[in-house]
Amino acid sequence: MNGRDVALSAVAALALAGVVRRRGSAAIVGRLDPEGLRYDKRLALTARAQLAARGVTVPAPTTELGTGSDARVFNTTRKGIVVRVGRGRSVEKQSLLLDEDFEGGVVPVLAMTEIDGHVVSWKERVDTDPEGFLTRRYGGHDDPRFREIVQSLVGLYHASPGNLAILARYPETKGLARAIRRGLPTDDIDLTLNLGVTKDGRVVAYDL
Repeated sequence: MNGRDVALSAVAALALAGVVRRRGSAAIVGRLDPEGLRYDKRLALTARAQLAARGVTVPAPTTELGTGSDARVFNTTRKGIVVRVGRGRSVEKQSLLLDEDFEGGVVPVLAMTEIDGHVVSWKERVDTDPEGFLTRRYGGHDDPRFREIVQSLVGLYHASPGNLAILARYPETKGLARAIRRGLPTDDIDLTLNLGVTKDGRVVAYDL
């Protein structure tokens, strides 16, 4: 494990991993080949062993949850936690989830490490249907609050001041609005892309 290895479960864990926190798959689209599945799972297991050697405990990968264009996600032995094995450009993008400026607007990350050109990250499993969550919370299209939140999330890639002002008024989206104002990129997030709901009811970016 090198100097980019990250664990966020505690300050002590961060020190053990040799890094500090930096300031500042929407829908699953199919399965990769079985050999790729085995390779990604081995990477996750190797990353887990390396973190364990530094005193950082993370759950083991179990079954495949799904794959996207540059990553594969596994369920783990801990309910509510998934592990993502990403490739290529996702290495730099995933590191943005650790930026303190974006805290509250991105998915909680338990641990993250880079290995063999891949980034392996353990995250809270989110509800990937924010519209359904908001429907349950506000009652759907008959409620003007629902309509303005959804409309703002649909146009999120524009990150207009008006959209952000609306999102900042609601407890479910104020953390996301704050993160975007602080520089969280929005080119790959909107209502149906890379946004999810945490267990405490916040709409956050879980991928970038």
